[in-house]
Amino acid sequence: MAASTTSVPPMPEHLRALAGEPEFAVAWKQRVIARKAEAATITSLVEYRERVIAAYAQEPLLLRSEAERSAAHDAARFFGVSDRTATSILNTAQDARHLLPRTWRTFCEGLVDLPRVRKTIDAATTSDLPAHLLQQLDQAAAEQAQRRRLSEFHHWLTRYIASLDPERYPRACEKETQARFVRFQHLSHGMSYLQAYIPTLEAAAIEKRLKAAARGMDQRSARQPSADEPTTNANARCSTATTPRAAEGQTSDDRNSDPRTLAQREADLLAAWLRDGRVYDAAVDAKIMIMIPEATLTGDSDEPAMDCGPVMDDPRPPSTPPRRRSRGPASLVPGQHTTG
Repeated sequence: MAASTTSVPPMPEHLRALAGEPEFAVAWKQRVIARKAEAATITSLVEYRERVIAAYAQEPLLLRSEAERSAAHDAARFFGVSDRTATSILNTAQDARHLLPRTWRTFCEGLVDLPRVRKTIDAATTSDLPAHLLQQLDQAAAEQAQRRRLSEFHHWLTRYIASLDPERYPRACEKETQARFVRFQHLSHGMSYLQAYIPTLEAAAIEKRLKAAARGMDQRSARQPSADEPTTNANARCSTATTPRAAEGQTSDDRNSDPRTLAQREADLLAAWLRDGRVYDAAVDAKIMIMIPEATLTGDSDEPAMDCGPVMDDPRPPSTPPRRRSRGPASLVPGQHTTG
């Protein structure tokens, strides 16, 4: 029992204030034990895959690839995850053991968790750093991973790698854009994963617009879709009929409110945008073109102006016919008017 106690490393500096509390001391000990067990499990499965690959080293390429996939599939069965997730875990561990030995050692000692190891190895493998800079990254990351939250550690990694070689970093970023992709994974319960690897500037702009549109639906949920707005997953679920029993005790506002969570609205909006390219239930940034007959401008006729439809970013279907407008003073119509 004494040997087990002495084998537990001290809490990181940012947690030292909690070390005097017996419950936190026990929790820290259990966390370290769990991380060590996870590291030992992953190490065993990495070594299993390496042994299988070595056994088929002299075989044709097709057979070697099949053996490697089979080893990953066995690991996936053991982990209880998909083959892709298991392969990602094994690749992360294998790369960390060879490229970032100090970071991997801190994981095996229970000082950091697997997500921080994955963040570090992803940054190291995509930055194309030379050996001496990779060694600096390994040493610094092993220390910073113990004292920073995961999101803080990710931002620190980005800044630190850029500072290691300011001239190489922009080239590495440019090179990485060549690896962009979109991937679909269809699951057995009627749902699918949509994964996209795109430039961060594009992803941040999409994220900002998607969140704003989803939050804006709170103010629009009481509105029923107009006749010229096709039904989509993004708005159809807002008007799902309720049974008489469910409707009892509900006000009209309760029945008209959107029952979906913010995450569900974001998913529905993104699917609708990608499916037909239109932005339903989102803020509209559009320009409207209006044609005014020359005789109306000169005052010789009362013929109304005609709305020729949206110029850009209008959520109405393109098949919507032009709408006739009542006549108004020509000075209220923006833009330049040409009388021929």
